Amino acid sequence: MNSHYSKDNSLPAQARQLLWWVSAIGSAVTVSALFQWRGGDVRSLLVWTLAAAVSGACKFRVPGIESSFSLGYIVVLGAIGFLPFPETVAVSILTVLAQCYWRKGRPRHVQVLFNVFNYAISSASAWYTFHELGRLASVLDMPARFAIAGAVFFISNTALVSWIVSIVSAREFWNTWENSFLVIVPYYLVGVGAAGALTWRSNMSMCITIVLILAVAYSSMRLWVRKACA
Repeated sequence: MNSHYSKDNSLPAQARQLLWWVSAIGSAVTVSALFQWRGGDVRSLLVWTLAAAVSGACKFRVPGIESSFSLGYIVVLGAIGFLPFPETVAVSILTVLAQCYWRKGRPRHVQVLFNVFNYAISSASAWYTFHELGRLASVLDMPARFAIAGAVFFISNTALVSWIVSIVSAREFWNTWENSFLVIVPYYLVGVGAAGALTWRSNMSMCITIVLILAVAYSSMRLWVRKACA
């Protein structure tokens, strides 16, 4: 989920302040992930890296919505259930870079930074939610924990984007959030279900599973957008 700013090179003071805070927190998350990096299954990480790049490049627009969307969040959510914290943050950052640079000219550096750190914060929040619930609330089964983690990711990611867009465009936050993101909740839930299935069936061939999930999600997304345009 990408944010869009005014073509003017200047940003309002509030937007600059929000960007500073998001960058600071996102940088802390990224540095923490680097310090926790212990290596791991290189082949598995390569598969997730490729999936992150491909899914981040699969972008689309919904009629009447300013922001663009991609399948990247499905891979990030899948990584939350599969990978350690450092690798999950790395996958989220790679996903955003693919979103920002694939088939686009030269996006503004401020936009890239905001999206990268937004995804780092959102993926970290969802990862800790999923795994801490497993430790502290054992009564919750995996699907329930994954659904809660997916909600945390969605709220964190879209709220930060809506916040800065509302500042730049001088609109109400709730109006921006509702018109830009609440309308795509059904599409998002399909992706959460796909990522949840990937986590649950972790004994399947990971590469084949990821490809199938992305294919199904992309096909359903294209069908939905086509119907919306009709």
